[in-house]
Amino acid sequence: MLQAPLMTVTIGHRSRTGVPLDVTTGLVLVVLGLCSSAVVLAFPPAPGGQVSSLWLSVGGAVGVGCGSFVLTRHRIGMLGSPRWLRIGPLFSVYYALVFGLFSLGWLAPQTGSDAVIEPSQVPPAVALTSIGLACWVTGYLLGPPAGVRRMGRSLVDRMFSGRDWTFRFPSVPIAIYFVGIVAQLEQLRTSQFGYLQNAAAALSSPSSLGQVTAILADFAQFGLILAALDAFAVSRSFRSRVILVVLGIAEVADGLFAGSKGTVIVSLVSVAAVAVYAYERLSMRAVVAGVVVVLIVFPSTTAYRASVRNASTQSVAPGQAAGSLVRTLETTISGLTPRTLFVDSPGAVASRLREIDNVAIIDQKTPSAIPYMPWTDLVVDPAIDWVPRLVWPSKPVLSSGQEFSEEYYEIPPTVLTGSAVTVPGDLLLHGGVVPLGIGMLLLGVLMFAMDVAVDPSPDRRRLLLFIPVLTMMITNEGDTTTLLLGVVATFVGAAAASWLAFVPRHS
Repeated sequence: MLQAPLMTVTIGHRSRTGVPLDVTTGLVLVVLGLCSSAVVLAFPPAPGGQVSSLWLSVGGAVGVGCGSFVLTRHRIGMLGSPRWLRIGPLFSVYYALVFGLFSLGWLAPQTGSDAVIEPSQVPPAVALTSIGLACWVTGYLLGPPAGVRRMGRSLVDRMFSGRDWTFRFPSVPIAIYFVGIVAQLEQLRTSQFGYLQNAAAALSSPSSLGQVTAILADFAQFGLILAALDAFAVSRSFRSRVILVVLGIAEVADGLFAGSKGTVIVSLVSVAAVAVYAYERLSMRAVVAGVVVVLIVFPSTTAYRASVRNASTQSVAPGQAAGSLVRTLETTISGLTPRTLFVDSPGAVASRLREIDNVAIIDQKTPSAIPYMPWTDLVVDPAIDWVPRLVWPSKPVLSSGQEFSEEYYEIPPTVLTGSAVTVPGDLLLHGGVVPLGIGMLLLGVLMFAMDVAVDPSPDRRRLLLFIPVLTMMITNEGDTTTLLLGVVATFVGAAAASWLAFVPRHS
């Protein structure tokens, strides 16, 4: 007697095989994406014939990214809502965009330093990063041993001890924010502030207190998060909302003055994340307003950087920078049209966020023209960077971005600039595909540990740590050393800010 073919019948959210439907969907998407990547790597495009391969590789990247998003959301199902606003799911989406979908910008001819890259190198680079993401989600699904997870949760519990808490005094958000502004003023005084810094001095004679000042400068973000926490979840008073608006405007202005698009975006994301965990929703008006601000900030900051530095590597006077910023904003806003706002600016955003270029040029030149770097540097460099310069004044300056610009993009040494290396690119140039796979897998393990340890659902105070870790891990453009050092610095800063901000309610 003929038997019916074996079929999977869905019952509710589970298949009859017992495997959750979202896990099945995620695995299918990842496998399909990897198949597309394998085809691109097995049949690399010839020069001039990369269009179809680019579409295939980008499709694979999107498939792996969507599958990773589904799988990571399922993995953290034991955490509280909302599950989408976590490091793992958002990293999956961001990675698929900057290393995948935005790579379609290579359908058009490239100018500037990107012209050094062979267009035929881009599809294989996209395929390699897709494999890296598959390794990352594998590490995320595996996670660290239970003992390591308990240690992480215990560390964060110590930072935010007790359940019944309150602010040390009502104006704590202002005081914490003030600490950050004072630190930034010190950076401005010593020519270390944002895009106004003395780039030559930063590479030749960095400040011994630079790390301490940088941690204290992050208190501005901590203060903004505390203000949002007070406005949305603690007092919810009119006064707290006024303080939030004032500090929010100040932080956006601070980011613009520093020439940092990232600071502006992180400020908006910080307030939005607190609102989500307080209300579990965001109004459409707020989302649209945030998007419009970003679309205005990107062209404004680009024009401001060009006008304020004028190719100089020396520090910029605050008065000169302020005047240039005002003129740039006036020109940008007065020249806004529907096309510039909704066509040109989104295109500039996608081009700026595109990260596949560095992976493509590494794959193009390594090891054929430039030898691999020792994989041991991935261990040694973070150990060096973690030692404060105050303790080790003669510590070597690790300027991977500058060295990368000179070696790979053939930019003259007289032009001080730091090209993005990114974690996948950094792993690739330290030995190829094997370090890429192992490094991304370990990064996935780390991110799952972070998602579990800094989960803000049971205690909203943890937003003080969760939001900076989230924004840093997702938007990091630096190498592996920069990311690992940033995690440590964020924990130190958040621990200090928590101690200053919170006390037991009945103390």
